[in-house]
Amino acid sequence: MRRGLRTFACAALLLAAVAPRAWAATDPAALAAACRALQEGVNHADAADIQRARAAFVALQADEPSSPVLAYWLALCCWRAEPFVLPTDRDAARRLCRDGITACDRAFALDPRFGEPLALKASIQGLALTFVPDAVMSLGAEMQEEFARATTLEPKNPRIAFLAALIMLHKPANVGGGPNAARATFERARALYDAGDAPGRYGIVWGHDDALLWSGIARSRVGDWVGARAFFRKALVLNPDLRWVRNTLLPEAERHLAAAPADSAR
Repeated sequence: MRRGLRTFACAALLLAAVAPRAWAATDPAALAAACRALQEGVNHADAADIQRARAAFVALQADEPSSPVLAYWLALCCWRAEPFVLPTDRDAARRLCRDGITACDRAFALDPRFGEPLALKASIQGLALTFVPDAVMSLGAEMQEEFARATTLEPKNPRIAFLAALIMLHKPANVGGGPNAARATFERARALYDAGDAPGRYGIVWGHDDALLWSGIARSRVGDWVGARAFFRKALVLNPDLRWVRNTLLPEAERHLAAAPADSAR
């Protein structure tokens, strides 16, 4: 079993150990299978696989409507699927954003000490700006507040730091965003992951490979292809099944380095 899938399986076992009684009836094997399906969809960059994983979480939540973590996983499926769906079906992508935000609100309402849904909601709101660009000022302020609350609730959660860095990376430089602005937050996220893949309130574990590959993308956007290649390679060590990195991102970095003067590729 690959490292990425093994991580999801371990996370599901941890969830069974720490789960509040309100949703302890969730079948750990079914939860692990849904998590594996989601990771496989991400690994293969396949929206249909991610949507099938989402359907599995919908079925689990139908049996356990009071589970905040199942609502969270549903939201994560929406966040994962939206970028793949947007190029071919704008309406479906808009619905994914809407459903993801609703699921995040539900997860937080079910457990107001659960900070991750706030950060994930802010990230999905960032995606939703594609459909409501005029809302950038109002949504931007709300997103900042959500990240601040999430960090207060779970200050050592690496996924919250990673999602904050990702938002900062995509924010225009004239409002304090961009790859250079995001660098310190990416470093913080990687340090938190390196400290032990810190599971969140419900033992949730994902995103270490995401933090590495997006750190590489951030480096590529400032022309640091040596740094980008190093992060892409680290992401593949952690999760060798990431097709986007193996087939696209790493070869692109190699092409740029091959075309550069010899001293700049060291």
